[in-house]
Amino acid sequence: MGRDSQQVPAPPDHPLTEHNTLSEALAAAQRTSSSASIDAKNSEQSYKYASREAVASAGKILPLHGLSLELRGPIEITTWADRSDRILVTWTAILRHGKTGEKEEWSVRWIACSRRGTPEDKAIGAGMSYAYKNALINLAMIPRGGDDVDRIDDSGWDPDADRESRRREQARRRESRQEREQRPAPAPRREDDGAAQAYLNTKRAISKLGAKDRAEADLIVRWSTRDGDDQPRAFDLAALEGDAELCGMVVRTIELARSEHGLKDPEILARAGVKRPPPASS
Repeated sequence: MGRDSQQVPAPPDHPLTEHNTLSEALAAAQRTSSSASIDAKNSEQSYKYASREAVASAGKILPLHGLSLELRGPIEITTWADRSDRILVTWTAILRHGKTGEKEEWSVRWIACSRRGTPEDKAIGAGMSYAYKNALINLAMIPRGGDDVDRIDDSGWDPDADRESRRREQARRRESRQEREQRPAPAPRREDDGAAQAYLNTKRAISKLGAKDRAEADLIVRWSTRDGDDQPRAFDLAALEGDAELCGMVVRTIELARSEHGLKDPEILARAGVKRPPPASS
């Protein structure tokens, strides 16, 4: 079995009930399935539900009748041009009957939603857990007991308002990107306009952190000039020459990290993504 498959093993301390066909074994498992315990709570909407672990525990009824369920890759990913935050992920579900070798395969689809704090890889992993949980519930006919997910009041949800909100956010990001792309090139450096001194101050502030390598200095510049979405900008140290405003932003960020946030210099470097080799052991 590959790394991308998930399977509930048969408990070794319970005897198996043998059946002559896959459909006979599945019917017997469905007749004897029990409710999944309601052991989790959604922190945002305060509803209770059965976790994947609770459903997997109730789903052990399948191995007791000689059945196994797994989701197997390779996964198929579909995206939408107008919804970059949503991914349709498709796996292959396989139900096997150990005694006869019979198996049934079908496609399981789930929409994974990426957002701040949940990049695509984590969203796909969470989607696979949800897809497996729901496939197991439906296959073994596991009652959800006191699960109150379906009782959430969504009467106030307005799809038109949701679409308009996404449209405005996409427009804001486009304008922000265009503004950055259309930013004029830095003016030629002149000794009398203060930009040269600002650039010198920036280099001095970075060197005081102990970052002397050019690549490390560029990481600090990107971290100090990140945009409103907390994304690093495409600036490097060379781009600051002649731009006193950006130079000031870098210096102020370093000073605020020390004075207001109490960060030590190694912590500032770590926030900027600078990785230091471990000290050599004596």
